[in-house]
Amino acid sequence: MKEEEKDTKRSTFSVEQLQLICTDYMFPAASAVQAVLTFLVERLLIQPEVQDKIHEEIDRVVGRDRMPSLDDRQNMPYTEACIREIMRFETLVPLGVLHRTVKPTTIDKYHIPENTVVAFNYVSLHMDKKIWGDPENFRPERFIKNGILNLSADKSLPFGSDRYIRYDTKKDFSEKSTNQQNLNVRVIIVNEWPEIKGMRLSR
Repeated sequence: MKEEEKDTKRSTFSVEQLQLICTDYMFPAASAVQAVLTFLVERLLIQPEVQDKIHEEIDRVVGRDRMPSLDDRQNMPYTEACIREIMRFETLVPLGVLHRTVKPTTIDKYHIPENTVVAFNYVSLHMDKKIWGDPENFRPERFIKNGILNLSADKSLPFGSDRYIRYDTKKDFSEKSTNQQNLNVRVIIVNEWPEIKGMRLSR
């Protein structure tokens, strides 16, 4: 790039811009799994019965003597359904990357003129009652039919709608199932606040 700048003397693209672009691409991919796992832990605190079902499935399929592997995935529909449901329920990014139409376009019954800026509304999709029935409820069972994971029921787009989107769902499943195998979160009800010297705690 620097050699090209020397030759042309008119490049508008800098090394700093390249670094920022790389950051924009790498940071979301690196932080998505951790963000989804955090949301899942929060949801398990609110709905402990979901955690009990995950643990039952992991104990039955994997046991306690080894870590979950990708070979276990097809036998753990409820665990994967929970992962898919939390990504729908807690949409990581509300709007997609802005695009511009290069020519007049018709999508369904909507006519979009040329040079129109459009963005995909993921929250609207993930909370659409016509698609999900009860989108305000965290219900992994919506992705399970006759005890089998029903992928055709998953209309969510947690990682975008672009045709170039690539997401490592294998890594996602492995990390979350391993965490749940070794994690048991519960809300502890404390009736009395502990006394801390120099501090006054009130409800």
